[in-house]
Amino acid sequence: MQRLTFYVDPLEANTEIVIKDPFESSIVKGGQLQAAYRKYQDYLHSYEQQLITQQSKRADLYQDKSRNEEALRQVSTEIEKIEELRVQAQRKFIVENPDNYFSLLALQEVARHGSDVSQIEPLFLKLSVDLQKQQ
Repeated sequence: MQRLTFYVDPLEANTEIVIKDPFESSIVKGGQLQAAYRKYQDYLHSYEQQLITQQSKRADLYQDKSRNEEALRQVSTEIEKIEELRVQAQRKFIVENPDNYFSLLALQEVARHGSDVSQIEPLFLKLSVDLQKQQ
């Protein structure tokens, strides 16, 4: 199953979707909200690809009848490392894109990864005033 995520801005509802082969090369054109999502998606793309690869390896290891526990631990450790790098990238995205709606969503994700208030509040304060009001 493949999916294509996109956002439609109610103020700029004109959205064009072109499905291509391979599916990953499909194109979504829309308003500012879609452009902001695309920027965020592109920013995290390499981490998402690495996670997909490692999660696929982990799934294969779980399905393997011999169940190599050491290999499972190694893949799980690699996934944790990639997830931490992704969180660091999200923090950087927030700082570099204080007006991007997806910075607010990134902040929510970062907060779920066990960060305490002393680490989250400075990021929140980097957001534009408009985004701070939306939280």
